[in-house]
Amino acid sequence: MDHALSQNGTNSTIENLIRSEQTGLLYKAMPLAIMATCLNAMLLVFVLWPVIDHDILRSWLAVLALILVFRAVLAIRYNRLIDTQSGRLNYDRWHTLGAVLTGAMWGACSIWLFPENEVTYQVFLAFVLAGMTAGASTTLSFQRLPVFAFVLLALVPLCIRFFMTGTTISMAMAIMTVLFLIIILSSSLTMYENTRQNVAMRIQSDFQKRALRESEERYRLVFNTAPLGVMHYDSAGIVQEFNDTFVHLTGVSRESLQGLSLVHDMHDPQLISGIHQSLLGNSGQFNSKASAFGGDADTDIRVFCYGIPGENGMITSGVVIVEDISEEKRNERLKSEFVSTVSHELRTPLTSIRGAVGLLKGEFAKNSSSRCQKLVDIAQSNAERLLLLINDLLDIDKIESGLLSFDFKIIDVMSMIEEALRGAETYAGQYNILFRIGSRADGTKVQGDRDRLIQVMYNLLSNASKFSPPGSTVDINVTQRNETVMIEVADKGAGIPVEFQPMVFDRFTQSDSSDARHAGGTGLGLSITRSLVEKHGGEIGFRTDPNGTTFYVVLPAIA
Repeated sequence: MDHALSQNGTNSTIENLIRSEQTGLLYKAMPLAIMATCLNAMLLVFVLWPVIDHDILRSWLAVLALILVFRAVLAIRYNRLIDTQSGRLNYDRWHTLGAVLTGAMWGACSIWLFPENEVTYQVFLAFVLAGMTAGASTTLSFQRLPVFAFVLLALVPLCIRFFMTGTTISMAMAIMTVLFLIIILSSSLTMYENTRQNVAMRIQSDFQKRALRESEERYRLVFNTAPLGVMHYDSAGIVQEFNDTFVHLTGVSRESLQGLSLVHDMHDPQLISGIHQSLLGNSGQFNSKASAFGGDADTDIRVFCYGIPGENGMITSGVVIVEDISEEKRNERLKSEFVSTVSHELRTPLTSIRGAVGLLKGEFAKNSSSRCQKLVDIAQSNAERLLLLINDLLDIDKIESGLLSFDFKIIDVMSMIEEALRGAETYAGQYNILFRIGSRADGTKVQGDRDRLIQVMYNLLSNASKFSPPGSTVDINVTQRNETVMIEVADKGAGIPVEFQPMVFDRFTQSDSSDARHAGGTGLGLSITRSLVEKHGGEIGFRTDPNGTTFYVVLPAIA
């Protein structure tokens, strides 16, 4: 609705501008019209002087002169007018009044100055009126009302007078005058439409140029003042323009950036790949150092590469946007150092507490009340959970920092899985869950870190145990396909909610279902599992429905 009102307002403004321009053209032609009127009026009086009463001629000429003075004053005042739209529109009405009065005075000739029984003078009068209306169609056709009023007022009385005379020649003159009237009105209408169209096109062009100029100014303002570094390049990857922020962030001089090829002059593979992808229509994003652009700045940056389509939809250029992420990196580093420090500081005393609780449990098992035994069990369970959380946090920290070590060897897949099953049986027993191996791939081997792959399997098995109904089974299937081996862990749970599926492998996330809240957990297991699988050159995914969820791991197999 607001857009429609805005569009209506714009259309009204354009219409007023067109009328204003038309009024200006009318007043521009007025001096020529006044001069032609004076000459034709004096010539008419001179010719009709012998056959028309002199007082009538003088009176007619005096009234016409007053009207011409009125129009001349209008023209002078209009030319001195401050160029405002409302002022021009007001003078439009005054001009129309002057045209109507002038047309009426020429029409009065057929009433007061028509020479009776003088065919020669009648033809001359018709010739003068025809000449005046023909001239008016040129000087007044910038608007319809003035030219139509003038032509009709000037010629209709003449037509009536010829018809009333009744002679053969006067009837012929009447018919010729009617035809001439039709032709003049038609040509005046055509001239009006052409003039209006030309004025409208010019005003629309001015509007478009102004809008384009304002758009370019806004773009230039945003481009130059944006807190992000922005660089524009053509379809060949040649730098076209850039803002001050880009120069500041990258540390590259303006002279070096001018005409720089982002494809051939750069050495950072991520940047070159991002430029290529953007020119193919794919957006790219990566983190790097500002030195990737060849400068001396060591700032941490995030780079976005986007292709810009042309009118035909094909990519004709691209833009690089650079964001300073130094503070973000610093905060991540501080958080990581804090988590690492706290985790290390907590693990040592927690390990001692865990051992002490284990000894207490052994002693209380010999001679203790059931209540004490229950409290010790709770303490041991919570110690195990805290230790698991700390170990997960330390693993995440090592993965992020790239310090997680791997001991790659040739591993038998089935023996690794069976070892993981034995380790997870105790945990599954808490939920009354049984593990069952379905299909096997005996003899299949992979290159990997045995302990890390067992950790992967343990995470998947414990996750399946938590979300399976008590008394159910978790199925493990192993199949070898070409040069890969697929390990599947299927539970009988309620499935993963649709809204949660995109976040399954994110950190510190768990499905907000009653089952998940009951099962508990750190929300780090699957994130760590994905990282470990990817470090082995594999991939992890899942299939889910209301009858259960199957997580699968695909690893490169050794032939």
